[in-house]
Amino acid sequence: MTKFASFRAAALASVLALALAGTASSALAHCLASPGSETAREVTGPVKAAADTLFAVMPLRGGFGPGDHDAYETRIAPVAADHGMSREGSLTVSQQVGAGAPQKATILGFWSLRSSDTVTCVMSDPRYQAQIGFRNKVHDMANVVMYDGRAEFTGAPPASGQVLLVGLIAMKPGFSFDDHAAYEARIAEITARHGMHLVRAYRVNQRLSSVGAANVAGIYVWSLPSPQSLAEIMQDPDYVAMVPERNRTHDMAATTMYFAAQP
Repeated sequence: MTKFASFRAAALASVLALALAGTASSALAHCLASPGSETAREVTGPVKAAADTLFAVMPLRGGFGPGDHDAYETRIAPVAADHGMSREGSLTVSQQVGAGAPQKATILGFWSLRSSDTVTCVMSDPRYQAQIGFRNKVHDMANVVMYDGRAEFTGAPPASGQVLLVGLIAMKPGFSFDDHAAYEARIAEITARHGMHLVRAYRVNQRLSSVGAANVAGIYVWSLPSPQSLAEIMQDPDYVAMVPERNRTHDMAATTMYFAAQP
């Protein structure tokens, strides 16, 4: 980005928890027939993306850090690019708020896919399969949480010195991404008062992993002056007045937020 906008400099977490149970040679031939023939377009403004976006919460194994994840990404980036997997970026978790995802989360990864079969094509490629041993050595694959979605909004990049807050927004039955977006609009004046601004919003289509909250409807990224700003918002009397509405529509026990920074 200038944080999020230059977000493309570092991502491609392992897609990872999607284990292919045997890939037919015909599928691989299809994938390699015209790799990279399409590209996902950048989303600028409150519009829908042309391609899917994948988001992953990546726990690392003990003894490994963001540098090891970056080394993995460097190895597989050319393979992913050949199949139209465009890197949006990755963030390093500094603090988790809530318990809906792995407590040991280290990396939050975002990337775009040119089509629905892109992940299969990447994972079918022998060059990717050659990196699986290193992938599994570095990452706690059993606890990778992954969602497929689409970017619905891109705002201004964060100002210098701002911190990022990433939220996995879980909704109660009968409520959706659109209900959260309406709630977000109603509290925008309150959050802006404390310097909190929306950077990106992704509508979740489906959970792709076997772990993580199944009712996450959106992935949100905000910028704030400091972590303390979140506490100030939650103590603001105007925000407190909105809590009953928030709790009526949101599954707060499954909603998870992370303070994160660019690696």
